[in-house]
Amino acid sequence: MLSNKTFASLYGEHYEEDMERLNTAISYRNKIFHGQLTNEKLSSEDLGAVIENIKRWCQRLSEAAYDEYGYCGFGRNSFQKSSLDLSEKISTPINNSAEYREFITNHMRR
Repeated sequence: MLSNKTFASLYGEHYEEDMERLNTAISYRNKIFHGQLTNEKLSSEDLGAVIENIKRWCQRLSEAAYDEYGYCGFGRNSFQKSSLDLSEKISTPINNSAEYREFITNHMRR
């Protein structure tokens, strides 16, 4: 991880409940994608509520990331640099291509 903050601390106050809702949405998606029933007898209104939960999760994450890093990753122009000095917020500084390669290699092994 490049950030010196955990995902939960970045996300903030509603992390646990929102992650639980997101994990539920992921389980629904997996069942539906594979042509299986969710065993929940979900209506279109139920699925609409799940979509709203996903949107809320994305919005909260976007706002938290923008507040912390000056960049959210969700916007149209997602390939941009932050205008903030992020040196104090990075736990893994990468100074050259060899360090970047090592970082990627180490994280791909997980």
